[in-house]
Amino acid sequence: MFSWSYRPLDGPAARLFRLLALHPGPHITAPAAAGLTALPLHRTRRLLADLTRSCLVEQPLPGRYTLHDLLRGYATELTHTHDDTDKRHAATLRVLYHHMFTAYEANLLFKQDSLPGLDLGSPATGVVPETFATIEQARRWFTAEHRLLAGLLQTAVSQKLDHRVTGLAWTRRALDHLERASALFEELGVAGEQVRALFVTAMALFRFGRHREALAPAEQGLALARSTGNKLWTAECLNGLSWLHSNLGRPGRGLVYGEEGIALYQRLDAPWQEAQCWDSVGYALHRLGRYEEAAAT
Repeated sequence: MFSWSYRPLDGPAARLFRLLALHPGPHITAPAAAGLTALPLHRTRRLLADLTRSCLVEQPLPGRYTLHDLLRGYATELTHTHDDTDKRHAATLRVLYHHMFTAYEANLLFKQDSLPGLDLGSPATGVVPETFATIEQARRWFTAEHRLLAGLLQTAVSQKLDHRVTGLAWTRRALDHLERASALFEELGVAGEQVRALFVTAMALFRFGRHREALAPAEQGLALARSTGNKLWTAECLNGLSWLHSNLGRPGRGLVYGEEGIALYQRLDAPWQEAQCWDSVGYALHRLGRYEEAAAT
């Protein structure tokens, strides 16, 4: 049924629809979509309007676009069929760069100075960051993009993207932001979101070189996920702890966590996440000197 709306699209509109599946947030702005596609903003706005008229994209709030879950699944199938790995990787990298440089611009207003020692380089070709005239504009952007920024960090970590991107320009605020979010979710009793915040905090600490500190939120997230029966986040935390322990010189414990995570992913029929966990298990086996077994993973 979705194909009836997709097939009449011209090439650029069809490409935008497919690439929207790569965006990890619940919604996307036109400037971010322009970064995703490396197209000019004015042209991207027209394409988003075309997709909205075709009922492939919704606009729940002015300037913010989203895909229904079923349409996101359809777009995911299409992008893996029509866009090769390099093209998908480049699109993911561009949207990460867009938010990295936009967050940097927003953070400058909060800091009222430069950020010493933070060398972001230059935006990828086709990426035009958003700018802000006031602190209030920057605050609204950070508030609106809270869940997206957490998702982008998780994407960057899981795909092992360039270290400048995994750092992101908002790292100087991100940890405080995530810790406040975790405390707020605990107060509200929203366990699933609290687990997400704890997991992303752990992965952020790991990427910032604070490996031992990363264990506490990861273990707290695992305990909370187990207690609430959230099997997917239990498996995510197991995978994260597998990677952390192996990097801390405890590959035996890493292997135990990883094998439990794989078994859980298999029961959940989540092959993509299972493949990531096999990577963690392979790393643990390699650190244990079990090279043939590691290669087999």
